[in-house]
Amino acid sequence: MFYLQGETECVRTLAVLASREGRVASTASELHDAYIDFVVGIGGEELRPSVRGEKFCFDGSRVERLIAKHQREAAPNDLPVTFRQTPVSAGEEVLAKIRVAMDRLAQVDPGLYRIFDLVIHTVFYHRSQNSGGGSISSAPGVIWCAAKRTWSKIDLEEFLVHELTHNLLFLDERRYEHYRDPEALMAPENFPVSAVLGIPRPLDRAFHSLVVATEVLCFRLRNGVSDTPVVHPTTPVLLESCFRTARSIREVIERVDIVKPRFLDVMDLAEVRLRDLRAAQGAERRRTETAAAPAPGEALPV
Repeated sequence: MFYLQGETECVRTLAVLASREGRVASTASELHDAYIDFVVGIGGEELRPSVRGEKFCFDGSRVERLIAKHQREAAPNDLPVTFRQTPVSAGEEVLAKIRVAMDRLAQVDPGLYRIFDLVIHTVFYHRSQNSGGGSISSAPGVIWCAAKRTWSKIDLEEFLVHELTHNLLFLDERRYEHYRDPEALMAPENFPVSAVLGIPRPLDRAFHSLVVATEVLCFRLRNGVSDTPVVHPTTPVLLESCFRTARSIREVIERVDIVKPRFLDVMDLAEVRLRDLRAAQGAERRRTETAAAPAPGEALPV
């Protein structure tokens, strides 16, 4: 959502949602406090950081309450997850790497980092058997991290962009509403194909996957990509998956009156950006092929 909408719109959404009795915060400090009160009103006191401004949570009891939220939300989900016993030392090791990845975001894309710093108030670690972490709508601004040792520095940066995008979409949904009939989202005949996992999923989750994947691709275009990405597929694969998911979503929403205008606005923005990304990829491929081609009259290598 950052690359699709820009910093100004992201801040405006936060300010509108966190307004108190119609009064919008006038300073960054007021906005931070109002935002924390807003998310606590949604998810409970466990969403409130123990120390103001400290994003990393090492408090075992608070971590257990936060991971319990993920467990409850995963229960009716289409992708249940399992959790493993987590020593404190493992959390310290992984979150130290996450801190480095956050510092890297601040260097390579200051605007993106400002939004991350504003929206994400809590990052915690808990091991999982089958997941790398995630975000849930009942805990806005919280990122559960279950990163693996095989993840590179760039993988960790992409993970942060991925989870930030989920959180920005949660907030956008609360501000504008995206769906006319939430119950219809769970009807299997209305499942599009996910851009990241490549399987049929409920419309809201497939839509999240499309926007998240688009934002990751935009991040790669600006800041580079690992030669062997782990968290997300390679760029050509991910880009084509996005187009497939976009077509799948269009088929559903043209058949069923299930989404509101804001959904369509974001969908349009994503598809425009994807076409731009495909054009940029094609231009890069042509430059590479031209650079590798022999000069006129030059013998081809044997």
